[in-house]
Amino acid sequence: MISIILRKMIFVTCLLAIGVSSPIFTQTSDDQISEHVDVWVIGATKHKGPKVRFDPALRGLQKDLVGLPYNRFKLLKKNDFNLKVGQRSQIAFMGPKKRQRAMWVERLAGKKKNKMRFQISIPAIQFKTVVSLKRGSFMMLGGPQSDKGTLVFALKAL
Repeated sequence: MISIILRKMIFVTCLLAIGVSSPIFTQTSDDQISEHVDVWVIGATKHKGPKVRFDPALRGLQKDLVGLPYNRFKLLKKNDFNLKVGQRSQIAFMGPKKRQRAMWVERLAGKKKNKMRFQISIPAIQFKTVVSLKRGSFMMLGGPQSDKGTLVFALKAL
């Protein structure tokens, strides 16, 4: 009788040990999961005439850009990243007067499971903002002035 109880205790102890150390049984927080985000940096300018012109590389974003108060759109840079909370990636693009600019995209901790938060910053012009996106959603953000127009940032969280 004692040996059966002892065997059951050893068996339960082994299961607990496996559950604690095995990645199959451990839970991963959302902060540790790498999430995919696509980022577009777009130069938007206004020229004389009503005709709207798009960089061919922006074909998939035309319907979203057409409502903005500009009629020329040029893709300056497109990158995609897999970021965990606390990680950041850099996007280098040509800014005003042919100066190289660096934009940083950092994933921040979020309070809701279905949302991701990102900080976007361009240190050279002291631009910084935080955006929150649901997984699978898309957003555009009007950024700082650039040459004779404005930078527009588009983000898609997958």
